[in-house]
Amino acid sequence: MRASILLFLLLAAPCAIRAQQADSSKTQHITATAIRDSLAGAGAAAGGMAAKPLGHRGSYSYLAIRRDQTGEVEVHAAWDDVIVVQEGVGTLISGGRVAGDRETGPGERRGGQVTGGTARTLSAGDFVIVPAGVPHQVRVQPGGSITYLVVKISRPAVPTAPAAPKRPGE
Repeated sequence: MRASILLFLLLAAPCAIRAQQADSSKTQHITATAIRDSLAGAGAAAGGMAAKPLGHRGSYSYLAIRRDQTGEVEVHAAWDDVIVVQEGVGTLISGGRVAGDRETGPGERRGGQVTGGTARTLSAGDFVIVPAGVPHQVRVQPGGSITYLVVKISRPAVPTAPAAPKRPGE
């Protein structure tokens, strides 16, 4: 019995190693230092924000953001934002209603004011998911800053219900 298990493990191990090697070639590794350096080199753009796209993989994209000032209100129709705070402190306002926003692209609205949202303090290590359609804004105190990673995940299109079959004579 032990000999058959040992033989199985010896025969299966090379297959597992080959599979593991194939998968590891697709792994993307971006170090914390590389992210920090890319944002430092970007400088704060107009509006007190530096953003560095890190990649795109079909149904999701990911970027690093540093804010030195409060950002605009955002509402995304078709994607969730998954946020991981790296350093600094800010306040996330989410939910409620938006007044005075404008369309900035397909499925993207920005600007205006949020009323009735919920405020949450963000600090290093925090993890937040903002679902599609939820207004949100990251606020920064004067003199402060916050750095975070965002994974933007595209929501699949909602399938429409199939049409009812036609009855004879229709």
